[in-house]
Amino acid sequence: ARSGSIYSNIGYGAPADGMSAHTMGMGLTGVALFDPGSPGFSNPAHWGLPSYTLGNLSLGLDNYRAEDRFGKASNTLFSIRQFQFVAPLKRNRVGISVSVSPVANTHYRVFREGIFMAADDSVGFGVDNYGSGGVNRMEGGVGFRLTDRLYVGYAMSALIASIERENVVFFSSSNYVPVSYSERVKGIGYGQRLGAYYQVPPKREGGNGFSAGASLTLP
Repeated sequence: ARSGSIYSNIGYGAPADGMSAHTMGMGLTGVALFDPGSPGFSNPAHWGLPSYTLGNLSLGLDNYRAEDRFGKASNTLFSIRQFQFVAPLKRNRVGISVSVSPVANTHYRVFREGIFMAADDSVGFGVDNYGSGGVNRMEGGVGFRLTDRLYVGYAMSALIASIERENVVFFSSSNYVPVSYSERVKGIGYGQRLGAYYQVPPKREGGNGFSAGASLTLP
């Protein structure tokens, strides 16, 4: 609860990562702010506002290192984090969005080694566990202007899971047979999102306006 959103303490809501250069630079502005130069991801209602075709491709390079007094491990991951394409069918009135984004990633490797006593001899062993994969969301949706100030949106998605885990145990003595096995988890689920966006433009150039947005992700 302490590391999630401000809504986590009361049991609903989750952080929404737009993963675009704009949202990362603004500190993840959430669902209320529409930016005409960046495709909105967190609120489907934003897709009805763009005047021009927009696209976003986010890449990632992560490196993890862990070390204790028994050993150390490292893992480097290069990934395509998100792709999104938003196109207006009618400018500032109807638009569509197609995107691929990660929901959860599993990339790890843990190596352990040690010695155990067998009869009058000590036998060394090693355990190597590593996994890769995750859950990705493929989504398509539409946003449109309901009134002069109110926009609504809907999106349907397929969530595809593909996770592989490998486990290897080996020994320094030929009296013990190495053991290796793998696990593969595959599955697909479906999801839906709804969004709403309300804006009051400034009455004069350079004046103040008002906007508010909300989105709902169904189970």
